[in-house]
Amino acid sequence: MMGVINATPDSFSGDGIFSDKNNFDILETCQSMIDAGVGIIDVGGESTRPKSIYNQVVEISEDEEIDRVIPLIKTIRKNFKIPISIDSKKIKVIKEAIKEGASLVNDISMLEDVNLIELLKKHDIYYVLTHYRKDGKHTKIISEMLKDLNSKLNILTSNGIKREKIILDPGIGFGKKYFHSAEVLSKINLLKKAFNLPVMVGASRKSFIGEYID
Repeated sequence: MMGVINATPDSFSGDGIFSDKNNFDILETCQSMIDAGVGIIDVGGESTRPKSIYNQVVEISEDEEIDRVIPLIKTIRKNFKIPISIDSKKIKVIKEAIKEGASLVNDISMLEDVNLIELLKKHDIYYVLTHYRKDGKHTKIISEMLKDLNSKLNILTSNGIKREKIILDPGIGFGKKYFHSAEVLSKINLLKKAFNLPVMVGASRKSFIGEYID
């Protein structure tokens, strides 16, 4: 189980630690997560809210993202013996996070920047490959997801990334309508069977759940 710390003022779930309404204590939060059974803590400094749903989504600079996440990663590393994940698609941010002890890269961009491969190889760390079509165009979500992931997996492995270092994420809520996400969740076993790789699913507090219920 992964615990998530959104080092943002504008998390889609409203729990960004820099939100005016949030009284945040990093040590208390991490300890609470660990007590609940979390095995890794994910730190992200930029909201991944989809622009198609939320207005005024602005991409922040690498330096601003670094300023948000690195102090938190340092504090976690100093006070807890738990693996740390960096949630970012920016190479400069990822590089700094690795320097401070991050051992997993959680990249929701679906390897948007292939230059990241060299950094992953150099440090031999884990990588989460998330399925995400930015245009959101799907007709047969399961077959398209498998095809898209297979294409990126081939790029990773053909460039020296070990399969055992790759984790798959079906990208619930990313570039998908609520019924796409629901179908993916109901057929998650097909993803496991297709690639025989670990699968990470992030469905907590996603907006599609409310849409599906409504």
